[in-house]
Formats: sequence, C-alpha cells, structure tokens
Amino acid sequence: MSSRASRDDEYRQMSDEEVFALVSKRDLKAFDELYRRYERRLMAYCLAIMGERELALDAFQTSMMKVFDARERFLGGNLEAWIFTITRRTCIRIKQDRQRMVSTDDFDERPAESGAGSSLDMTEHQAIHKAVRMLSADYRQIIELRYFGELSYEELAEHLEISIDVVKVRLFRARKKLAELLRPYFT
Repeated sequence: MSSRASRDDEYRQMSDEEVFALVSKRDLKAFDELYRRYERRLMAYCLAIMGERELALDAFQTSMMKVFDARERFLGGNLEAWIFTITRRTCIRIKQDRQRMVSTDDFDERPAESGAGSSLDMTEHQAIHKAVRMLSADYRQIIELRYFGELSYEELAEHLEISIDVVKVRLFRARKKLAELLRPYFT
C-alpha cells in the first residue's frame, strides 16, 4: 500500500474534530477529507436555502473556503454546528447580494399574486422547496437542518441551543405546517 493511501485511510479513521485540528495546521489533505465528509449534507442544505443548483454549488464552495479561512477562529464545541452556521450565513449573504442586484424592471414583471396555489405545474421537488421557504424562520431552520442537513435530534438541540423535547415539538409543528402548505400539490 502506498504512503498516500495509508495517509488517506488514516484520515478516514479520524473524527471530524481530529481532521479539523490538522486543517487548522494548514494540512490540505485533511481539508480534502473534511470537504468530502460534509459535501453531500452541506450541498443539500445549500440547495434547500438557495433553491437553485448553481447558486447552491456556489454557496457550498464559498462556505467551505470560509471554513478554511476561519479555521483558527474555531474555539471548540460542536464543529458540525459551526460549519453549518457558516454555511447558513453564506447562503443568506449570497441571497441578499442577488436581491440587491435585481433591476427595477424585474419588479414590474412579478405576478401580482404569489400564493401557494399559483404554480400548479411545478415539479414535486420545486413544490417542496417552495413550501419549506414559506415556513417561519424557526420551522424552516429545523426542517432544513433535520432533513437536508441530516442532523439528529441531539445535534439539533445542541445547534439550536434548545432541549430535545423542544426539538421534537418544533419538528412536529413544522411538519404539520409543511403538510398544510403541500396539500394543494399532493392530493
């Protein structure tokens, strides 16, 4: 076995925190491993927030670069929550920047009414993402973290700084509201 393959195996056996400790020392192979570990979940999370694949990819890659750039500012705690927080803030910033770039001509072209049933020909995927975006901030965040970020109840509680019981209640209510919003699309 080559030394490169054994080094890759060594990284795979480390915890995220151990890999990140090496990233903090500018170990680019460790960063590649961290990137690989978080790619699928963070990309799904970005897609849920951004709604478009190209924007999500841009947000994901920007987020990972910010994680690398901010590596020395991580003071311990929940690494995953820290990475997801950077990602959420990056997505919000990109969306805000895009909204600022919209010309005033675009405002005249918007439909007068944009209710839940205004686009019945949307794909199921688009309908779900639209419904998630229509949720209140608390409900949207917990749905995105649970289903797109694949966080456990314990991780949600730690990330959101609430009890597991509150996580369960909030998820129940968020799913109920989501079901109401999706009823017109799925009979």
